[in-house]
Amino acid sequence: MNTYVVQAGDTLAKIAAQFGVDVKALAQVNSIKDPNKIAVGKQLVIPNLTTDLQGLAAEASVTHEPIIDRTTFRLPTTEFANETVAKDLIMLHFTASSTAQSVFNAWIAPVNGKPYRVATAYVVDRDGKIYEFFPAEKWAWHLGMTGNNPNSINDRRAVAIEIVNVGALQEDPANKDQLNWWPNNYKTRWCGKSDKDRYVKAPYRGLTYFATFPSVQVTAVHDLVHHLAAKFDIKKTLPPAAKLMEFDPVFFSAYKGIASHQNYRADKTDMGPAWDWSALGI
Repeated sequence: MNTYVVQAGDTLAKIAAQFGVDVKALAQVNSIKDPNKIAVGKQLVIPNLTTDLQGLAAEASVTHEPIIDRTTFRLPTTEFANETVAKDLIMLHFTASSTAQSVFNAWIAPVNGKPYRVATAYVVDRDGKIYEFFPAEKWAWHLGMTGNNPNSINDRRAVAIEIVNVGALQEDPANKDQLNWWPNNYKTRWCGKSDKDRYVKAPYRGLTYFATFPSVQVTAVHDLVHHLAAKFDIKKTLPPAAKLMEFDPVFFSAYKGIASHQNYRADKTDMGPAWDWSALGI
């Protein structure tokens, strides 16, 4: 379990964002009644994502209206198909990056002098902030399917959400106790193996380690998914357990509800084994 000593200028929200935990959970674990009053020098316990927060699991059944930032990362109309399309699918991705800003930078950059037009309507950052990149009733390419996708129908009918997460991790060749993510050919440090709340070890599609999702981010995704399902009258249903982690483009091209990139591409691992589907409360 991690601990942190409060420094001058700290706020509980700032500390929660630093460690990727929910500010309410941080306050509860440390018996803080007023989150606006924390003493410099106080040692805080940072709750573990999988154990210390079990007492807060009831929150998964509670849906809050999400706060959506529609101005910070707004794509111009040249970067998505400015066409209203009926929606019957919510598609979850992870970004394989560390910030929403890096996602915006990649999508706004032209390719060979032309608009990229690869994007998702929403990006949820690690601190739980939700950004709308373009109106959800519009669409852009986000699946990269090479078959079973006539007229890009699966891209068009989905409200797609990118969740900021670095994705698969690999052991550092010189230090087996360190896990790296992909920049510089998997030589960029992500965490140590002792940082149990930062990764899961679960073999999937030839990979072994995957970065976890902060609880504050998971809560934001939960609220956004429920909000979008209600807005577009999309079924609040998950794929059958046997299909949840499978690639089956034929099945999923007819599927309506909530799915993920790994269901439509055999070479993708998002959302992967680090994502807890039960956290959606569906």
